[in-house]
Amino acid sequence: MSINTIIENQRKEIIRLYKTESKKIYNFIRKMAGDNQISEDILQETFICAIQKIEIYRGDSALSTWIFSIAKNYCLQHLRKAKKTQFSEMEKLLEFAKDNKDNSQYSDIEKKIFI
Repeated sequence: MSINTIIENQRKEIIRLYKTESKKIYNFIRKMAGDNQISEDILQETFICAIQKIEIYRGDSALSTWIFSIAKNYCLQHLRKAKKTQFSEMEKLLEFAKDNKDNSQYSDIEKKIFI
């Protein structure tokens, strides 16, 4: 059996796994990402990556395990990006609070935290 035949069979297996296991993988992603739309995006990215990178699958574990690890890595990547974005937004809020001369709209607690 040629390597191309093996790769093609693995691609077919990924498609079969998508049909049978995507709900489980989606639920796994949803627990990590916490958002339906983001979870759907990550699910699509996961399977696209698996199809594109099938030639590097070594077979040390089940194909579904490999796909779950891809999903986990995409989730972690998303969480890191989201954390950076949240931090950046917090910095902007802090700068705004410091620059705003009229801070009467803030409660005493907000003033202690942000100003």
